[in-house]
Amino acid sequence: MTPQRKWRLAGALALGASALLAWYGVARLGFTGSPLVLAVYWGVFLLCLLVAFYLAVLDLRYIRMLHAIEQRRIFMETLGSKAFREALRKNQPRS
Repeated sequence: MTPQRKWRLAGALALGASALLAWYGVARLGFTGSPLVLAVYWGVFLLCLLVAFYLAVLDLRYIRMLHAIEQRRIFMETLGSKAFREALRKNQPRS
């Protein structure tokens, strides 16, 4: 399993956990209970949600990095290649 798949799975699990916590908190807990218990409960919810967002940003940055690496590779194979530049100069019409 690649690292990208691992953090995608972890992000999905964190997002699922935060959705479950949000549903349970509203449907079952409401505003009953001690304020400390509610603060800890919603703190865990917020932590799960922040972890999911962090992993989504990590994934976006990784995809952007792969895209930049591939762009550089393609550039180096074409315009970055000395042989390609020489062939372009050779085939330019003379004026």
